[in-house]
Amino acid sequence: MIGVGVVVAACFGSGDFFGGLASRRAPTLAVLGIAQLVAIVGAVVAALLFTGSASGRDLGFGAAAGALNVIGLGALYQ
Repeated sequence: MIGVGVVVAACFGSGDFFGGLASRRAPTLAVLGIAQLVAIVGAVVAALLFTGSASGRDLGFGAAAGALNVIGLGALYQ
């Protein structure tokens, strides 16, 4: 069985590659918007497949990581 970490790494790598290609032809904000919509769908699927409980601190760290990810992707795509 392939570990979740390998799947996540493959998704991030392919997303960065294809996002970089897309940002050459489309505005950066449009590419970021589509990337975030796809990420939300993936997060919802993962949340439905895996059980667990998250504390407020966990959610705060997740929100901060998501915000910093958007900033980093924006810099990468620009």
